[in-house]
Amino acid sequence: MLEKLGWEPLATRRRTRRLAILHKSIHGHLSLPVGNLLQPTLRSSRHSNSRAFKPLSTSKDCYKHSFIPRTVKDWNSLPETVVTITDPKQFKEAVENHQRNKVTNQNN
Repeated sequence: MLEKLGWEPLATRRRTRRLAILHKSIHGHLSLPVGNLLQPTLRSSRHSNSRAFKPLSTSKDCYKHSFIPRTVKDWNSLPETVVTITDPKQFKEAVENHQRNKVTNQNN
């Protein structure tokens, strides 16, 4: 039914929204106080981008699956071409395209 309607799966739409909210807060388009929680990594690896954040260590599942830890993990997995975008609309479109390409590549 989702394909017939042209909708992305709910988990994908939620991930896109979380990343868009984090992006807006990082770039000052949304007043969400994440600055003291997010610490940039000192070096990037092949599995992260140059604007990656240190993952937050958690001992409780309820916190591990909350907004910041979960979104930082998704943010760090984005390619460099996506995280360097400053415009919120362009960022959201790039995230959607990245996720579509990721699903297409997994199905092939």
